[in-house]
Amino acid sequence: MSQVFAPGCALMIYKPELGTRLLEYLNDGPDRIAEHLTCGDSFYGTLPVEKVKDQMRRRAGEMPCQDVVVYCVSCSKAMHIGGKRPRYIVDLLFGEPTAIGTFEPDAWHGEIQAFIDAH
Repeated sequence: MSQVFAPGCALMIYKPELGTRLLEYLNDGPDRIAEHLTCGDSFYGTLPVEKVKDQMRRRAGEMPCQDVVVYCVSCSKAMHIGGKRPRYIVDLLFGEPTAIGTFEPDAWHGEIQAFIDAH
């Protein structure tokens, strides 16, 4: 059986009740998810990009398994950088593979800012 581990992210800050329900759902099996962790992307803009990527790799290294359930797109990219196999919760619900897309921090945050600027 494949284990999953769910890092914490902005979901737990802005919608903790939803994050709690998600963990209850994920914990409905023999493998328990014990804690929330941030993915390391929160350091973007405060540390140099290579240090941010080091934080992402460090955090991914703390995950107890290869498959990591994420509910934040930035967490997905961070887990990929850290060598894990991220599984975006929405993709799991619909039986879809998780596409990584742009994952380098500067490029990814540039896409986010371009979207914000356009809307």
